[in-house]
Amino acid sequence: MKFSNRSATALFAVGTLLAAGALTACTVSYSVSKADVEATSLALLQSKFPDQQVESITCPGALDGKVGATLTCEIVDIGGTYPIVLTVDDVTDGNVKWQFSTIPESAE
Repeated sequence: MKFSNRSATALFAVGTLLAAGALTACTVSYSVSKADVEATSLALLQSKFPDQQVESITCPGALDGKVGATLTCEIVDIGGTYPIVLTVDDVTDGNVKWQFSTIPESAE
């Protein structure tokens, strides 16, 4: 499947990173920095989909380490530039895991 073919909302891969935690009023919240989200996501997409020649991924900020949190980033590959959504699907012991999906053209 080509990334630039945005007709499907298939999940691409899962990123995992030990997130920085903040202790506030006896609750722990996690987030993954913008730089870490971009670097981890880029490395994973490049290794999982070498034929797509993923050049970069740019995110507007940090990824909140809560299950269900989303972050819409921009990916550049051989087919152009388009949005990709990161969705947190697990947070365990400070490890934040997320999945990637494309946005169908009809939803833009």
